[in-house]
Amino acid sequence: MKGHNLNSLKALIPNKSKWNNSETVIIRVPKILKNEILNYAKKLDNNHVNNDYNSTVTLELKKILAKINAKEKGYKSNGSGQLIADLRELISM
Repeated sequence: MKGHNLNSLKALIPNKSKWNNSETVIIRVPKILKNEILNYAKKLDNNHVNNDYNSTVTLELKKILAKINAKEKGYKSNGSGQLIADLRELISM
């Protein structure tokens, strides 16, 4: 390359990404949220996202399903009041 220092060009070796999943992009986020967003993105990238909420919801839904299958009071097909109340509570978590 004419007019360019070849030794400098050799130094332009792409760095290995510190991210595990695919390519990265630059985004603009509010400065005040930067660290929180970056920390969450790193957790996602390392598959360390806290799924406690999803686990809790799944567990509670399984308990409700067991009550329906056992035809407990309030969970029978003709009396869904308790079921509706439990679902509302679960959604509000």
